[in-house]
Parts: sequence; structure tokens; C-alpha cells
Amino acid sequence: MKLILCDTRLRKEVFLCYNPEQMHYWELSSDIDGYVFFHTKTFFDEVYTTFKINHFPFFNSFYSNAEFSVSNDKLERLAILMKELITETQLPAYFSIQKIHALLNLVYIEFSRGFIQENSTIQSAYLNKLLSFENSIELNYKNEKSVQFYANKLNISSKHLNRIVKESLNKTSSELIADRIILEAKRLLIQSKLNVSEIGYELGYFDKSYFVRFFKKQTGQTPLTFSERYKSDSTL
Repeated sequence: MKLILCDTRLRKEVFLCYNPEQMHYWELSSDIDGYVFFHTKTFFDEVYTTFKINHFPFFNSFYSNAEFSVSNDKLERLAILMKELITETQLPAYFSIQKIHALLNLVYIEFSRGFIQENSTIQSAYLNKLLSFENSIELNYKNEKSVQFYANKLNISSKHLNRIVKESLNKTSSELIADRIILEAKRLLIQSKLNVSEIGYELGYFDKSYFVRFFKKQTGQTPLTFSERYKSDSTL
């Protein structure tokens, strides 16, 4: 997980969150000041029996808006919590891990309240189904691409599933499935040594040309072009 709390003093304070392996690129101006925090999903989940990291609203979708503002009255409180987190990681003492978990949970609770206020139109009943849909995508996206498959898993109609996704994220169910496939394709193009054909095969596309067309339709560029542009940008 990755968090950034930015206080630019010229613009709104902002919270950004990224899920594991989610693609991102930053260009920070000189007036940015704040915190960056990394941890794994397991680090949070291992201390709770029922509540998990993706139950927080800003982590229960790979594709929802992961940026929202933090009100000024909460910024000071959040800064105190973040500074305590830094202290515990740099100068560990007895029960530091336990305190880090507790502080992290408090930070996420504060952010959840802000997130829910800015996204109050999303129905809570839909969020539970959306989370189940995304969890199912995560387990099956390499082999299952059809909306009907996932609707059957959730015991609802494909029409109702599309309504949930549309009202929650302003996307279709097919787009949500495609987004996860493209996310993994980009990760493999950047981080693995597999060629385009091998990546397509890994993602359930046994025809290279079909995979290339699918990738280009979703991103506006071929897999090879994406890979070359990333490598070019990273050398600047």
C-alpha cells in the first residue's frame, strides 16, 4: 500500500492511495511537502481476524478515485499521527509494531471519514457487492473474462452487476475486468522478461494479435510501444 499526504500550502491537502502493483507516475513540484508511507496488505491484515485492509473504502476498488481532499481541521491531527509513525519506525521501542498497527488504523479511519463524505452518493449495499466482484476478478481474471461468470459467482444477474458498477464507479463490469487485465499486462511489460506473446498467454490470450488489439483498444498504444515509452521515460 502507498499513501501520500501532501500539504502544498498553495493548493488543497490531498491524500493519494495506491493498491499493490497499481501503475503510477509522479511529477512533484518544489512546493510539495508531506509523507509517503509503504506497507504490504499482509502487514495490516495479519493483526485482524475479520476486518481487512480492503474494507476501508479507498482500498476496496482498484479503479475508484483514489484521491480526495483532507480538511484543514483534520490535517494537524493526521500530521501528529504520521510523525508518531515515523518515530516508531526510526526509533523502535517495546511494542513498536503494535503501536504502528494502531496508529495506521487511526490514520485510515480518519481518511475513511473524509473519503465517505466526498463519495456519499455510493450506496453502502453496493460497496459490499463491488468488493466481492473485485475479489472475484482478482482470483479469476486470467482465465475468466465474461461478466456473466462473475454475476453467477455473486448470485445476481449481469444486468444488476452492471448497475452496481455503473452507479459506484461510472464504469461497466466489462471495463472493470479489462482494467485489471491491463494493470497486470503493464506490470509484466515493465517488470518481467516475458515477451508480448508470453504475456498474452499468461493473461489467457493465446492469440498474440488479439492480445495486442485488446491492449491497444484499452490504452491507445501497443504493448511494445508502452514498454519502450516507459523505458525511455525512466532514463530521463
